[in-house]
Amino acid sequence: MIEMREGTEELRKSNEELRQGTEELRKSNEEFAKSNEEFAKSNEELKSENKRLAELESKIDGLFSKYNINSPPVIKPEQH
Repeated sequence: MIEMREGTEELRKSNEELRQGTEELRKSNEEFAKSNEEFAKSNEELKSENKRLAELESKIDGLFSKYNINSPPVIKPEQH
């Protein structure tokens, strides 16, 4: 009878530890999901900005071509 009580108490402790572990994992998962959402939003903003910059670059290239403007060549400094 005493052994059954001890076993039951051990099971209760194990269950409580499992509940706590589950709660910690749930909180961690929520934090990860929030971070993931923020990353996705930031990624979409960067994609939008990249598209906008590509359009501007294309317009500049078109104007340079239209007015026969050449970019000066890039001069690399001499390496000693």
